[in-house]
Amino acid sequence: MAASRAQRLKISTPGVVITVALLLSLLPVIWFFLTSLKVRNETFQIPPTWFFSPTIDHYRNVLGLGEKLTSLYQSGRINDFFGAFVNSVIIAVGSTAVSTFLGTIAAFGFARFRIKWENMLLAAYLLIRMVPAVSLVLPLYRLFSFIGLNDTYTGMIIAESTFQVPFVVWMMTGFIRQVPASLEESGMVDGLTRFGAMMRITLPLITSGLFATVIFNFVQAWNDFLYPLVLTSQHTQTLPVTIIGFIADGNIFWGEMAAAGILVVIPVLIFSMLAQRYVLAGATAGAVKG
Repeated sequence: MAASRAQRLKISTPGVVITVALLLSLLPVIWFFLTSLKVRNETFQIPPTWFFSPTIDHYRNVLGLGEKLTSLYQSGRINDFFGAFVNSVIIAVGSTAVSTFLGTIAAFGFARFRIKWENMLLAAYLLIRMVPAVSLVLPLYRLFSFIGLNDTYTGMIIAESTFQVPFVVWMMTGFIRQVPASLEESGMVDGLTRFGAMMRITLPLITSGLFATVIFNFVQAWNDFLYPLVLTSQHTQTLPVTIIGFIADGNIFWGEMAAAGILVVIPVLIFSMLAQRYVLAGATAGAVKG
């Protein structure tokens, strides 16, 4: 009897710890979501109100369907939310595609060729990744102003890729090295080029690592605030920058900010949930034995 109790306690303890950690992690998100459904008076009540009549007025205002914030939209203080959404999609998808392509090719070179000062070059990539973004954004602003890339999709994709490429190189180098080079050599004997062998043999075997890298890059670009704040304006403003437009004229529209934050999180959450299935499938289908 004592042994069975000890076994049950041993099994339940990790579950309790995981549950507590999950609740602590979700508490800010839950509070944010509840704030987006409260009227302004209920937002600041002490003690907080947990049971209330929810309203979707804040979401209507964020989407430009309400009348309360019409003046802010007309004054240009807040950009069109749908337009900012399109900008975020273009910049996040574009920078993810560019950085994944360039970083994967560079990682393939590190994994398959003997490169002089290889460790130093990899350390340099890591050093670039560790440099604070605030120290790079001003030089990029001056450079983009000189060549006319400020407030453009091209400029933002280049800026986001500066942080994403080093991460891709480090991630993909390790994954590619797990695949035996003999598989690529066999494909080249059958007529494939080096690039074709990488695309048709190596990458399908490391699908899990590739998807994990893509997800990380997409989330990084989608949530980035500093680069879009400095390098964009009315034409290419992204969602994180649009949210701060709800701080205006000495007022902070907490309900609208919370609603906008929830709307920004939803696409990333859906993307991650859909991609997770492919990551798990790649982890088994891409296994290499031997």
